[in-house]
Amino acid sequence: MDSAFHTPTYFFLRVLSCYTSVTVPKILVNFLSEDKNISYMGCVPSHSVLRKKMSNQTTMTEFLLLGYSDVPELQILYFVVFLVLYLVSLLWNLLIITAIALGHHLHTPLYFFLMNLSILDLDSISVTISKSMANSLMNTRSISYSGCVAQVFLVVFFASADFAILTIMAYDRYVTICQPLHYETAMNRRACVQMAASAWTN
Repeated sequence: MDSAFHTPTYFFLRVLSCYTSVTVPKILVNFLSEDKNISYMGCVPSHSVLRKKMSNQTTMTEFLLLGYSDVPELQILYFVVFLVLYLVSLLWNLLIITAIALGHHLHTPLYFFLMNLSILDLDSISVTISKSMANSLMNTRSISYSGCVAQVFLVVFFASADFAILTIMAYDRYVTICQPLHYETAMNRRACVQMAASAWTN
């Protein structure tokens, strides 16, 4: 079979064709004869044939990712571009984390949450861009089923954590502007750690 059809869409279409080849003929016969019944013996073989056809299906162990180009030279170009973008983002976020960690005057709730946001950005780009760079460098488009599930889970996890941290930062600005006299009480160190922990474990 052509490897271009080894995608989730064609896998589910193949499974659907098994259902239709077993069930549709009986539906058409019933429709033409205006009969709405099916015998027990007629129902059991259909179920067993369906199970047999389903058991003969090849299990998918990997998916194919659509590349930007099939030309090897362009794939190397994409690898270099993504590598530069990844290194710039990596350096920028590490610079932010280092500056906040070493600068004692930056040990405030706003910069604490900004440091968490930089860590999340590092993690999210490492999950997505690294696989894209590896595929461009090795001239492959495949990703394992477990790798795909892990990547989707991590992307959703980091995205939800990003939204949670941004929401907490918005709350921090709200308290600063609208309740400045209660800021030290509402945004104390313990509260900030608890809010950050809730964002990471959401």
